[in-house]
Amino acid sequence: MLSERLQANRHNENASGIEGCEFLEEESKIDRLLTWGILNPLGPTVNSLCLVADPTRNTEVIFVKTSNPFTQSTIAYGTIPAGGSQDEVSDGVIDAISPVAGQSPAILRNAPTFVILPIDGRIQALHAFALVYRTLIVGSKVDLSSEIDRFERFWLNPWQRIPSMAEMLAPRSRQADSSWWENRKQIFGEWWALVTDPDHVIAEWRAIVEAWQGAIEFQRGLGSDLAKSAVRVKEGLAFHTRLLDQEGWTLKVSDTIVKLELVAEGVTGLLVKLELLVDAVQARKKQEALQAAAEFRHAFPTVGNWTQFEAALQELTDLIRSGEFDEAYAVALGILAAMRHLQEKVASKIEEAKKNT
Repeated sequence: MLSERLQANRHNENASGIEGCEFLEEESKIDRLLTWGILNPLGPTVNSLCLVADPTRNTEVIFVKTSNPFTQSTIAYGTIPAGGSQDEVSDGVIDAISPVAGQSPAILRNAPTFVILPIDGRIQALHAFALVYRTLIVGSKVDLSSEIDRFERFWLNPWQRIPSMAEMLAPRSRQADSSWWENRKQIFGEWWALVTDPDHVIAEWRAIVEAWQGAIEFQRGLGSDLAKSAVRVKEGLAFHTRLLDQEGWTLKVSDTIVKLELVAEGVTGLLVKLELLVDAVQARKKQEALQAAAEFRHAFPTVGNWTQFEAALQELTDLIRSGEFDEAYAVALGILAAMRHLQEKVASKIEEAKKNT
């Protein structure tokens, strides 16, 4: 039985849980203790820590479901007696995921960018606080100071908060200096208030959905086999959304909103390139203008209908080639005005869609 294997596994200091426990997800009654995730454009990840009764109904299994576009796993970490109090559940979970003193815990080795607390569940928010503090701070010794700074500077703007590629690839310091360690409880409390804020959670979840497909497309562009075996976002997050829906969380992002936000992002990028094109035409710099026109054309996103702009851009390019800069400038200004109008229209549709969601 799984519970016997988990009990035996506790005596192994290198134990990191029992993998291949997807069958646990099929149970109709599953208690979600905590959900957290990391918004990483290269691999957005969501995890849910759960409890489910074993066939005897005398024992409950502690497991974590992890989902990203390229990896889906369900790992069991331990068991507790069925029907335990909230304190007993919390203590049992901490004991299961941190079985060996002085070693990093099995989960939460990196700071999440959002945490979804349980609602009237088997543990309270205070237990969740203690659980994450025990694993992330005491176990993994993660300095959250820089995380707090980014959250506060780019509040509810997850895409602006994402660090550069160099920052993401740089090794993170695990060992806290004495000043941070002395203030670890206060720093953790500040970080906790930010990552569990409901508005923040909704913004992060929306960004996770957007990043999911973006990560797949990135791997496809590299010709990687990861793109071929990747799981689509609806399927990949199905287990987590099922549990969250049961508790009344409204985290679903409609396909309409996702598409509109992708269009909005595309329009913003196009406007930057279009303004460079207008400046080049106004300055009568033929080669620079033609190059800017080509870059503008290649920047059209895959989502949305850009036919009218493509036709106008072709007219503009022909005028630039023939040296008719006065006419070209007028056409460029017309495209700019239309693009700005589209930006306002898309923003209005996004707000309307969010109100109706």
